[in-house]
Amino acid sequence: MRVKIDAATDPTNLLSAGGQVIFKDNEQLQESRELTHGLNNNQAEFENLIETLAFILDYYGGEELVFIETDNKTVNDIIANDHTNNPDFKEYLAEFNELERYFGTLIIKHIPEKENKQADMLAKSRLEKMKK
Repeated sequence: MRVKIDAATDPTNLLSAGGQVIFKDNEQLQESRELTHGLNNNQAEFENLIETLAFILDYYGGEELVFIETDNKTVNDIIANDHTNNPDFKEYLAEFNELERYFGTLIIKHIPEKENKQADMLAKSRLEKMKK
């Protein structure tokens, strides 16, 4: 399973939304969601990752091999190092580590923004709907 994720944040309204595109068995599932009010963009990206993992567990019952692609370098680096000194991310990292144990292999990969347009569009579209 391959998954692309992204989040969008409006700092003026303190709103955030996330998007995910799941590729599995020649099928594609696109989802978007509202995220917690008041997050900065990096927090929104992390929350969207957590929500996406929970969605995969609920919808698919987990998977043996999951590749998650994000254009957020901060989230990617924190997970790769399994460490952060930033208190804004410690709880997210703990939640990620808790969810990770339900997957055989879970790989998070940083990709360029231009390769993440679908998830970006889903997040931005959801954010625009939230502003209305």
